[in-house]
Amino acid sequence: MASSGIPESPDMMVRFMRSGEIFTPSAPINNQALFAGRVNQLNRIIGAVSQRGQHAILFGERGVGKTSLANVLLKILRGSQEQFKSVIVNCDSEDRFEQLWCKIFLELENTQNLDFEQHQVNPEFIRLRLQRQIVGSAIIIVDEMDRLKTDAYFTAFMADTIKTLSDHSANVTLILVGVANSVEELIAEHLSIERALIQIQMPRMSPDELTEILRKGLDLLSMTMDREVIQSIVFLAQGLPNYVHLLALYASQSAIRTNSSSINVNHLTQAITVRSLILEEKKELSLTRLEI
Repeated sequence: MASSGIPESPDMMVRFMRSGEIFTPSAPINNQALFAGRVNQLNRIIGAVSQRGQHAILFGERGVGKTSLANVLLKILRGSQEQFKSVIVNCDSEDRFEQLWCKIFLELENTQNLDFEQHQVNPEFIRLRLQRQIVGSAIIIVDEMDRLKTDAYFTAFMADTIKTLSDHSANVTLILVGVANSVEELIAEHLSIERALIQIQMPRMSPDELTEILRKGLDLLSMTMDREVIQSIVFLAQGLPNYVHLLALYASQSAIRTNSSSINVNHLTQAITVRSLILEEKKELSLTRLEI
């Protein structure tokens, strides 16, 4: 069978599909067994959740695994607390403060309609409603905050919301997540709430952490990878876990196509070639659309 062909046997197809479930360059990790590294960041964010009045902001460049960390955090907490509610809301460029909190309450209350008007939403309204709605504890994760068109109104109201939740010891933790080099890029009013907001920066991953991603995935696939291939992938990834997932996905699938359980340099070379061809096709498609 050619290296670019479709797996021939049902068993090979199962392994091929399984590799796509384990190495996920296009989606955040939501399986704790696949999560690697980030021990310090995870401990700090769990520390924030365990203290009433504490909230957290998670920031860093794109592709370092911020959303994956948030997903795994929820998995851990759901297994350790009986009365626990959680919600993850993704921001978009059209959201304003009131719209964002309406989205949060729709998810948190599991409803399609709210019994209040958007104009009623303010920090004190949010605090009172959360305290009425939450039995036990809750985490609200606001992801992709960098997509918001934040202004003085938004940042002031978000800061006031964090402050009133903290001052009243509401058993709710806000975790703000976004692409940024500094906290100021996400919430300019953070100095007024510094004691209530733990700042957690997500740097690029270390070589050991990237290697752990590979080893965990390979163990679940019952595959091995030559040492020089591991070193090459770690070097090419430059600290970004999504590139490790990308190269490991194509390399493992290249090996599976040849019915091999050991990934060698040839498989990695094929993976890079396939990825390059896909990128070239996407570029040509984009140019065609522009011409149309």
